[in-house]
Amino acid sequence: MITFTHTATQPELRGNGLAGRVVRQALDDARAASLRVVPKCWYVAQFIDRHPEYRDILLERPIG
Repeated sequence: MITFTHTATQPELRGNGLAGRVVRQALDDARAASLRVVPKCWYVAQFIDRHPEYRDILLERPIG
């Protein structure tokens, strides 16, 4: 199991899709390691809501 507690992007880098790429890679890494995901971070929870292909690795329902 892995818990995502917080994500952050430097203000000058926001709006370029960087956070989404980082979260996608983290979720892909969790899947490859056969880990279940607990999204305590609102951004990760929202990302999974918008990308249902990651719902199968959830340990619990996303917040928000």
